[in-house]
Amino acid sequence: MDEVGRGALFGPVCAAAVIMNSQRIPPGINDSKALSPRRRSMLADEIGKTAEACAVAFVDSSTIDRINILEATRRAMLLAVEKLETRPDFLLCDGDVVVPISMPQRSIVGGDRRSLSIAAASILAKVARDRLIVDLDARYPGYDLRNNMGYGTRKHREALKRFGPTPLHRSSFRGVCGLDSMDPRAGGENVDPKGGLKNWKN
Repeated sequence: MDEVGRGALFGPVCAAAVIMNSQRIPPGINDSKALSPRRRSMLADEIGKTAEACAVAFVDSSTIDRINILEATRRAMLLAVEKLETRPDFLLCDGDVVVPISMPQRSIVGGDRRSLSIAAASILAKVARDRLIVDLDARYPGYDLRNNMGYGTRKHREALKRFGPTPLHRSSFRGVCGLDSMDPRAGGENVDPKGGLKNWKN
């Protein structure tokens, strides 16, 4: 399992779960961040065709604002697991996130570089979210979403100052709620290590 979009200012967080078929593993699977967009897209389609089971789930920005990004990530991962047509025996999760489910699991920091199934999940989650954000770019022009995928680039932050946030921006995140400074560890989100908001100011 893996997630993407945790540090974005706009749009949902996305999680994917993949049960690989050991007899049909597409070559070239790697951490999604190490792949070109074209290669990621091709591999996502191949993984969808060859995996024993796979699923993607989203948790929207309003829910992120309500329950915080860590809990939203857990919820997305749980939804992805529950959508699998085959129930897994064991969960491997990237990072330090624990899925709220009564199932044996292990969190692996840097798992998308150490586990084939986590890497495959990272590809599915990244491609699914990117495709959604590209679609949303047409609905909300001016924020350069097609290029920044909702993350807090300079052009995106400048657009926020000029136009204000859309309904799909995360109003609890720095860079959206009117604060200029950003937490460099998390791509602009204002969180503490346990997932709660810190230094909140109205």
